[in-house]
Amino acid sequence: MIQRESGQGSFHSVLWATLLPEDHELLRIERSFNFEWIDKELGEYYEVGGPGRPAVSPRKLFLMLFLEMYEGLSDYEVVERVRRDALFRKFAGFELEEEIPDHSTLSVFRERIGEEGFRKVFNRFVEELEEKKLISHRLKIVDATHMEADAFMRGRVGVLRQAQRRMIRAMKKEDGAKTQKLGYKEEDVTQRLEEEEPGMLRQETAKLKKLLEIGKTQFERQAKADAEFLEEILFRSSESKSVHSLSDPEARPGHKSPKKMFYGYKAHTVTNESGITTTVETIGGNKNECRDLPKLLKEESQRGLKGDVVLADGLYDSGVNRQTIREDEDLKMQEVIPTDHRQAQAEKFQYDEATNTLTCPQGATAVGHSPHAKGQLFYFSQKDCRSCPRQKLCPSFSEREHRAKVLLSLDRKMRLNSPMSPEMQKALFRFRTIVERLYGWAKQKHGLRRARYRGRARVAVQAFVTFLVLNARKALRIREGLCPIKPPGLAALGYA
Repeated sequence: MIQRESGQGSFHSVLWATLLPEDHELLRIERSFNFEWIDKELGEYYEVGGPGRPAVSPRKLFLMLFLEMYEGLSDYEVVERVRRDALFRKFAGFELEEEIPDHSTLSVFRERIGEEGFRKVFNRFVEELEEKKLISHRLKIVDATHMEADAFMRGRVGVLRQAQRRMIRAMKKEDGAKTQKLGYKEEDVTQRLEEEEPGMLRQETAKLKKLLEIGKTQFERQAKADAEFLEEILFRSSESKSVHSLSDPEARPGHKSPKKMFYGYKAHTVTNESGITTTVETIGGNKNECRDLPKLLKEESQRGLKGDVVLADGLYDSGVNRQTIREDEDLKMQEVIPTDHRQAQAEKFQYDEATNTLTCPQGATAVGHSPHAKGQLFYFSQKDCRSCPRQKLCPSFSEREHRAKVLLSLDRKMRLNSPMSPEMQKALFRFRTIVERLYGWAKQKHGLRRARYRGRARVAVQAFVTFLVLNARKALRIREGLCPIKPPGLAALGYA
């Protein structure tokens, strides 16, 4: 049951004016945006009229988490700041004489509300910004940023040894005498992570399986539960080989670049030209976000946040993506997604969709085409190609057949048939830096560089609150006239 507020002013409320810096950003956010709806939005997660003490208002707990991400604090630190800092106390909605909940209450609150509850709050705040006309949706900038996991990445042997130590610890805690009689000691499990000896993986697997069997058959409580859990994630699950740490089994290795790895998660976002993030999805570090592009845009359209143009980097370069974005009835948008010109043979060829013909830069037209698994394979006449002055510079020329052969995949066909000129695409793509700056702020000022919690759903909570903080700060600046609702350069491109 949520504790009801009297609505009457406190005797100490008259002191607020002398204690608070009226021009502080937090107080301006509080005055500009109404967070009262949070209690109603999260009321379903609390039992009405239940036994025990009334729960602290979800709004107050959520705003404490807001302050936590705003300043990059821990649960314990934010509770202490709310207790002794009048500014923090006022923003979170606590009166001067009101008791502040313990830091463990914040942890319980996150678990109770969960990922979907925080998603509801995030989406509801976007709706409020939409109602206040603080968002422009002409451009949709889709990208993802990585978050390092709060865990150490191990090899398969290291994970198996970590599991052995966990099992022995659980067995010892449940029945130390039995564990000692069985001859198991936690310190006997080597700490080495290298797989130096042949057959080491097989040996460590056998040791762990034996331990798991003992845990399931000779123990009843925590040891048995741990054995069943470890057996499921390490041997039965379809992603068992992807587990690199038992501290956070859901974290995954990914790549920032071809040569630079990370271990953790990605925050996959949709941001508009106003610098407001309207959608956030948290995925494993190994997941290819390219496939989720149409899905994110469709979800936005269903929420009434439809745009005109999608901006994304080359990672999203896909014929299916381009075709879906342009032709899907819910979207009907244009895409600006670059490609790798070194690998795109058909990039400088002219394609005529009406006649299904391809013309090379020298003016020669393909004499025929044949179906291919990835699209259509166009071929030119040997006569035209043998006399071509740019024969040696043509990446599509076949020395064996003495003519050019060009694969026109769905992706290349969609690019060549784009209604937008290359100059317009380049001009619009420059606005993608909006999201790069946003990610920089999220990591440097609000702690998104590293996951605070363990498990994908918990990390998603961090992402939702962090981007809500960024949205509140950006929307405040727009409302106060400190920055425009859209970049001035868009007007020159016809997106006023």
